[in-house]
Amino acid sequence: MGVGSVQPGQPRVASGRARVRRTGHAGKCRGGPAGVRSSGKARGGWSAGSPPAVCRGRCAGHHLHGRSHRVSARRWGGYVRGLAAFLAGLHRLPATEFAFLSPLAPVGPRPSRPDTALSEGRIRRALDGLSAPPCTPVVLHGDFWPGNVLWQGGQVSAVIDWEDAAVGDALSDVGNARLELLFFLGRRAINAFTREYVALTGATLTGLPYWDLRAALRPCGRLGEWGLDADLEAQMRRRHAGFVERALASAGDDPTPGTNPV
Repeated sequence: MGVGSVQPGQPRVASGRARVRRTGHAGKCRGGPAGVRSSGKARGGWSAGSPPAVCRGRCAGHHLHGRSHRVSARRWGGYVRGLAAFLAGLHRLPATEFAFLSPLAPVGPRPSRPDTALSEGRIRRALDGLSAPPCTPVVLHGDFWPGNVLWQGGQVSAVIDWEDAAVGDALSDVGNARLELLFFLGRRAINAFTREYVALTGATLTGLPYWDLRAALRPCGRLGEWGLDADLEAQMRRRHAGFVERALASAGDDPTPGTNPV
């Protein structure tokens, strides 16, 4: 169905983050805008010129998540291009047609016991000294990570789990995707993803360190509850630490358009 199929007040799609991380599949999605599928095929499986279409009901496809951190060097280039192309298409949708979406929420309150293992205190202190960069608001997925992407025939077929959808800075989705790709595929993959997104959208990355820090805050206090195996959790913690250090180092800089402060 087209974009107009999504109406205010529809039930939320059931959240499946913890379940997907453990089992590698999201199960059935019912009762609302269950996914967004492509309306064209091109490089990486998505057409840069065709907006995605919102659909309801079950979405065809399967998750590469659970195997994504083992995607071969030959395959991950197309994998990250498909993700970048979807996000570029989503961010082209006219935000005015989604007036029922709320603005992206600000940073949440500081917990009584910050997650020191994930440098939550340092992240929050840095964000306290920064302001959200000015932007032209776009439609955001709000939780864009490999576990919410379905694939079919080597192409992105749908993106699910829209309960965090909002309107705000496109780099919010980009930052979250970068951290998640780093967790499973490493720095080369997030560099390729960022370059592809910039090539498709012409986005500037001046505000990216801010949104990388916002993304890095999301696992704080929660990572241990995601049901990960010990080796994968250890890998994610190591990579999160490096991501935070690079974002903190870049937070005071003004990267030029097309560069990647990782």
